[in-house]
Amino acid sequence: MSLSISISNDDGKPCFLPGSPVLGVVKLVTYDDQPIGELSITFRGRASVLLIHSYGDMTTSRKDYQSVGYLFSQHLNLYRGKYTHRKGSYMWPFAFCIPLAAAPRAVAPNSTDFFHAEHPWKNDRPLGSHPLPPSMSHGGRFHCSINYTLEATLAQPARTPLSSSKTLTASKEVRVQPLPSQVDWDSEGDWPYSNYRHRLQYIMKDVSESPSPRGLLSHVSHGFWGKKSDDRKRLEICISVRVPKRVLLTEQPLSLIVSASACSITKGSQPENVSLGNQLTITQFKMSFWQHTHVRAGRHHASSTRRVFVRKSSSHLVVSETPSLGSWQEGQSEAQSGSSVTATSLSDMVDLSLPTAILTPDFSTYNIARSHSLEMTFKMQYLNKKFKFCPGNIPIRLLPAKCVPQEGPTLDTQLTNVSVSESDLREGWMVFSPGENLSTDDDVANILLEEPPPQYRA
Repeated sequence: MSLSISISNDDGKPCFLPGSPVLGVVKLVTYDDQPIGELSITFRGRASVLLIHSYGDMTTSRKDYQSVGYLFSQHLNLYRGKYTHRKGSYMWPFAFCIPLAAAPRAVAPNSTDFFHAEHPWKNDRPLGSHPLPPSMSHGGRFHCSINYTLEATLAQPARTPLSSSKTLTASKEVRVQPLPSQVDWDSEGDWPYSNYRHRLQYIMKDVSESPSPRGLLSHVSHGFWGKKSDDRKRLEICISVRVPKRVLLTEQPLSLIVSASACSITKGSQPENVSLGNQLTITQFKMSFWQHTHVRAGRHHASSTRRVFVRKSSSHLVVSETPSLGSWQEGQSEAQSGSSVTATSLSDMVDLSLPTAILTPDFSTYNIARSHSLEMTFKMQYLNKKFKFCPGNIPIRLLPAKCVPQEGPTLDTQLTNVSVSESDLREGWMVFSPGENLSTDDDVANILLEEPPPQYRA
């Protein structure tokens, strides 16, 4: 005797979304006559954490701390009776709906299961909406996972008054992808990009000469010239890197923009713009994408930082010149700056697409929180001068991709698309719970029996 669960997206469709139905059947295969007392199925979501603290020898000084945060739980009774079923295949349809948010938890503040307010996790105090986190799993120094599980339980009646009933279980994971929150996009007055700047200064040999390879000196060589360094003309190069604060988790490349401007600075006079003449070049670029996971189990905390992927390139890329970097300031448009802005996209020299298969959006739940950051390394050259700068620990929020509702099949049509082979349908029967009032308006009851079920024996 075997028990299994099939759902409507077993054919490789994308993950389920909050608010979408989960349709499927529970299939029972018996090889001889078997009594069935009760069949039920539960759909639950939970966030689990296991912390392993060891102090020396793992066998003598190991202490485990566990934490489970229940997101929701739904239950259905598919069958209840005392009949003996003939050998064959039986199928019971079911339908659940993934909630839009986690169910409220009624837990006493002094209970060990109560989650207190502590950044960056959710807690049991606020009554607002708690968005469902995405399905995920993490291993290493600690283990944590967010699972949405269908679990069917079949209980056979006891054969004798002194014997215990036998149970048979089957489970199936349902992958859930969260919806983007409107709060993440309603950024009133919030500039969606962050600017990271790097400034360089060089001493020019002659005031009347424009910058040349022989006229660029570092600050170490200031004292070798006849004039004091304060009286000499300096060339200041300002490099700006624009990084988005929020990114949709799609296969589209990251929008990383770099630009530069230069001006000559002389003591006692106003700075004057100087053309770089397409001489500023990126010779090497490297981007590291980091994943930060924070968990808690009671008063015990742990965190993990992993480098998820790296993008790098040694191709040369000329940096576009911007007349004034003031146009890159937050909240200031191109029209307000009064000068046209030209910039260089780093996607022209390296692949900046995100590996969506190994990434999950940023989220926070009762005992697990995840965030991401960037780290970049630039090696650049201006004429014969080489330099390097590394903006790091740049926070970036990964948001789930926007999903536009499409006109798809109705619930009745989706039930017919459940991943069950035609041979199973010919050999099996759709069985409904006896004694229940089945209406033609019921979603599940719209499935009609193509042939009568086998006779039961009491």
